Amino acid sequence: MEKCWASKYSPCGNKISREHLLTRGVFANNFTRVQGFPWCRDGEVEIGLNSLTAKILCNDHNNALSPLDDIGIEATKIFYNSSFLDKEQISPNSIIGTLDGHLFERWFLKTAINLSYKSNLHIGFGLPGSVKGEPANHLLSVVFGDIQFNNKMGLYLLNPKRSYLFQPGIIKFTPIYKDESIGGFWFHVHGYDFFLSLFPGHAPPTFGDLGLNKFPDYLMDATPIYRPQELDSKTEKQLKCKILFQW
Repeated sequence: MEKCWASKYSPCGNKISREHLLTRGVFANNFTRVQGFPWCRDGEVEIGLNSLTAKILCNDHNNALSPLDDIGIEATKIFYNSSFLDKEQISPNSIIGTLDGHLFERWFLKTAINLSYKSNLHIGFGLPGSVKGEPANHLLSVVFGDIQFNNKMGLYLLNPKRSYLFQPGIIKFTPIYKDESIGGFWFHVHGYDFFLSLFPGHAPPTFGDLGLNKFPDYLMDATPIYRPQELDSKTEKQLKCKILFQW
């Protein structure tokens, strides 16, 4: 692949750079797990990060999107480190971090485009001018910050109603698609679950209602919360703390 996926947004500059499909700085290990694309539909595939690169962005567009990588790194560090705080470091219900929600949302979108580019799937459901494997103009305008997601598209926090094994250190990405169109992405980041909806006009139902039985049981009835104002976190010492989002 040697074509910039943002070439329809604005003229490219300099040469095509080798881009990590998943922001390198968010990982503590040298691998990640991916599932759900046609080449890994039936189970998770462990992929080394150094091999998970492609020439998909020119230097100019890559540099313009670097603040999204920065917020991804900042957020994942907060999520990961929150698990290991103790009462000498925080008091109950302390605010341990504040994140720019729109930048965080756009980082997920950039990641979704990176992973879906040149696939045999439409990125998003029913977007005008959509071509398989390429971001539609609407998504390009959102990822570069010209406009914001609306019409119920964008980031949702998945709030489980049942207990589950909290696993800091695990990062997973899975597209959810039907009829050759990706309606959204599940992101599991250091114990927290998010859904990026790319299906305009509809708030996402629960995973159980969608019949997604290959996902963990605790997600089946998890409530999607649109653009959450805060995220409640628990440390290994069972201390409650909060992470805030500014929208």
